[in-house]
Formats: sequence, C-alpha cells, structure tokens
Amino acid sequence: MSYKSTITALLLLLASKSTSNCANVLTNGSFESPVVAANSYGARAVPDGWTGSPFSLNNGVAPLGCGAWGPPQDGAQYVDLGDYPGENLAQTFTVAAGFYQLTWYDNTANCTDAGPSPYNVLIIDTNHAVLSTIFDAGHGGVWQARRAQVQLADGEYTLIFTAEGYAGGWDTVLDNVALIFIAAQPGHFDSQKLLPDGSLLLSMSGTAYTNYTLQFTTDWTNWNPLATLSGTNGLFQYNDFAPTTNNSRFYRLVVGP
Repeated sequence: MSYKSTITALLLLLASKSTSNCANVLTNGSFESPVVAANSYGARAVPDGWTGSPFSLNNGVAPLGCGAWGPPQDGAQYVDLGDYPGENLAQTFTVAAGFYQLTWYDNTANCTDAGPSPYNVLIIDTNHAVLSTIFDAGHGGVWQARRAQVQLADGEYTLIFTAEGYAGGWDTVLDNVALIFIAAQPGHFDSQKLLPDGSLLLSMSGTAYTNYTLQFTTDWTNWNPLATLSGTNGLFQYNDFAPTTNNSRFYRLVVGP
C-alpha cells in the first residue's frame, strides 16, 4: 500500500507560560538564624521563619554521650525535631499554581546503637492534606537526601515536620529544606508510526502532570489544536486519523493550557 501524504512531526521549543528562578519558596531552610553557640546542642530556639515545638537548634559538631551530633549538612546549623510524638516544625507559605519539588536532608545521632527515628512530612491547605508521608531518619550519622513532588494551586499552604517516635528514642535532625517551582520542559516527539489503517500514532514525552497542546498545520501559518495531552509519568500518545486525507501535515507541542 502506498501513501501520497507526507507526514512530518515537528517539535518547536516553545516556552512555558510560567518560568522558574529556582528560588526557595521557604524562609531560613538551612536554619542559620537565630545563631546559637558554636558546636552546641540543645539550644531551645525555634528557627526564624518557622513555628512549632522542635527540640532544639544545633550548631556545628556537638558532643553526645554515645558519640556526636553533626556536622550540619549545609551551613553551620541544623534543627533537632526531637523524638516525642507531636514535636513539630512548621512554616506557612504562599505560591502560584504549579508543580513544586520539596527537598531536605534527615539524620540522627552518630552512634553505633542508633535506632529508628520516624517522622511525618505534611503539606496542608485550609481544607486537606496535599502531601502526607512518613520517613525514617535512623541511618546513624549520615545525612540522607529526601524529596517529594507536589502539585499546588494558587494559595496558602503549611509545611509541617512532625516527630513520630517515642520517648527515649532517637531524635530526627533536619537541614537544608527547600521548596522549588518546577518549570515545565518543552515536549518531545519520541516516535511516529504509520498504522495499517492509515492513521498516524504519535508518541511524545514531557514533564509529568503537565498539560501540552498538540497542534498541526498544513501551511506553516495557521496552527490548529488537536488535543490536550498529559501523563503522570510524562509519556503520552495521540492517534491522528486525518493524515490519509491530507497531502501534508506538520505537528508541534506547546506547553499548556
């Protein structure tokens, strides 16, 4: 079977409606203020910009009965969330709609017998939780990177870290907390396949949870929408049945709406 039509997939790198300056939405994510005594542990201070009831604000390498706390993952200070259930650290922030990546580091005492140190990470708006997950900081003196991705609407939210351990357990310590806007990346045409029925199967990829508009043109002047595509893993397909009735047809992906 022969086809007279010429099928061309074209990717134009068009900018997203939103841009990112990679700025941390959160304040004092490295817990550098207020400043507490060098190489100290147990300062009863809540980090500036945060609220709640964390156990302490620590500085440098602080001595401990079985070993030592620290050093910080970033800067000079870090926060000790504690081990008692309910000890918490919170910050309220306002964002524009989009996808955000929450990153932080957790740890516990550098002791040979250090055990589990569970804690909860929660992001809430006025009505419900948009993120709620449990982590364990009990990996004995080694900072571990953590991350979670969330989709947020315009508005105000509160990030809350809460200890989920037990009295006499191992304290969770945190450092370098950041919430960064994720800018949508340009979409890509990964493959095009002409099917036996004459339709064209387009396989595409882009940023997860982001809408892309698939457009076509036959004259390079007038671009027409075909479909709005999205995927939880950033992969999506579209089967276009029109190519058999057109002499030429060109495609592009645009971020949005």
